[in-house]
Amino acid sequence: MKYIKKYKLFEAALVLTKEQTAFLDEYTDGTWSINKEGFVDIDGDFNCSNKKTPSKTIIHFNKISFGTVKGEFNCSYNMLTSLKGAPQEVGKSFNCSFNGLTSLEGAPQEVGSFDCHSNGLTSLEGAPQKVNGDFDCYSNELTSLEGAPQKVKGTFNCNNNKLTSLKGAPQKVGRNFSCNNNKLASLEGVPKEVGWGVNCENNKLTSLKGAPQEIDGSFTCGHNKLTSLEGAPQKAIAHFNCNNNELTSLKGAPQEMLGGFNCVNNKLISLEGGPQKVGPYFSCSNNELTSLKGAPRKVVGGFTSDFFECPYGEWSLVWAGKHILKYSILLTMLSPKIIQEEIDKDPSKMIGALKDSWSKLKKKPEYKSIEFPGNFKKTITVVANLADIGL
Repeated sequence: MKYIKKYKLFEAALVLTKEQTAFLDEYTDGTWSINKEGFVDIDGDFNCSNKKTPSKTIIHFNKISFGTVKGEFNCSYNMLTSLKGAPQEVGKSFNCSFNGLTSLEGAPQEVGSFDCHSNGLTSLEGAPQKVNGDFDCYSNELTSLEGAPQKVKGTFNCNNNKLTSLKGAPQKVGRNFSCNNNKLASLEGVPKEVGWGVNCENNKLTSLKGAPQEIDGSFTCGHNKLTSLEGAPQKAIAHFNCNNNELTSLKGAPQEMLGGFNCVNNKLISLEGGPQKVGPYFSCSNNELTSLKGAPRKVVGGFTSDFFECPYGEWSLVWAGKHILKYSILLTMLSPKIIQEEIDKDPSKMIGALKDSWSKLKKKPEYKSIEFPGNFKKTITVVANLADIGL
């Protein structure tokens, strides 16, 4: 049920025209009333999106000034050039995407979520300063984030703009911060606290200086101009993607990954500096690798390179030992010290891993010092000799 609450005091100034009343009745899902300041409050949702009613495009709010909307306010897919009259406070989401806005003056100052993507905005001045959900300002003409809220409880998305700097960006984001597809050369100004992930791919980054040092989710910095990972986050990384850069070293990469690590399409000649413990995948294809020195010792999932593809869940130094003859590059990661450590840890398992390559391995001067302990020394000799004759 929709109704108008009239006040005796200043009643004449508070009565709406028939057109305004019809406008409110048509688009309100709930009830509306006029408060004593003359603003229209809505207990429910207001949806005048042209996506809902394609035949009715609006260019303004019919000279109505909204006060508080307890639910959602959706004025997307119209021809609005101004937010004059927009609510002062919205309990849930405010959506003014797909309009002709060049300014956020008049926008509510407190919202659940705020969506102003796909307009012609060049500035965030006038944006809400209290955002309890997501803030989406992607696909505009923004060259600066000045005016953005400094704390966003959900995700902040400023993708597909013309940003050359993150100055003015929120300093605390509850979930994801996404600034991909801009013209950023630096991450200076990125939020200091990010609850989940950071996506800064498809920019012009040459450095990760300024990146948050601890995130629980993914860090994606692919398709930039990075030559180093110095400054990358180090703690609680779900996934790390630094593909399609100009990296010649993995120095600066996080050392332990809960998720996967992707460094394909770079200029790496070795994996030194890379993570030693990785989750679902480690991908290093399409590089200039001449050595696997520095490869992770543990990958929960699969290991993919230009030389081999290790099946899911099988990557280990034991697997590498078993495949030395087939993939000679594996020797570059199996130093005498590493092999000896694995033998000392589990000699039985390493006999199975090295039986096919033991004789040839021991002929190499740098591997002559490797020994199996006690009775295992005789066992590896017998097993290796049998392997040499095909038994």
